[in-house]
Amino acid sequence: MARVADYGIVTAGSFSIGSKGSTQSKVFHKALPSNLNRRSRSVLSYVIRNVNVGDVFKVQVRINDVVVENLSYDDVQFGMDRTLHNAIGGNILKPGAKNNITFYVKSEVAPGGKVTFSDVVIWFQANV
Repeated sequence: MARVADYGIVTAGSFSIGSKGSTQSKVFHKALPSNLNRRSRSVLSYVIRNVNVGDVFKVQVRINDVVVENLSYDDVQFGMDRTLHNAIGGNILKPGAKNNITFYVKSEVAPGGKVTFSDVVIWFQANV
């Protein structure tokens, strides 16, 4: 069976997470087509922004309760938005069903500090 590359936009908007000393999360539910090839690896991409000098935080992303991204930032500064891409293993995405994509941030910045994300996309292979 032939395959093509396809994608699902989880959100084109932005969202912020963070508060000193706590872990906060944002959950998205994304239905993906039934012709998604479950065994093929996929790619998660997103934009991260609004990180200031002195910020210390950890980011974790889970898809269907599987950790697909674990990042730590210590005293960093992003002068511009950065797009991150992460290859995720096969058998994580669910074809023809809702997929839960959860972003977690543990922040140790000044009170009110936050990390802003946007443009979350899942790239996958589909059977045709």
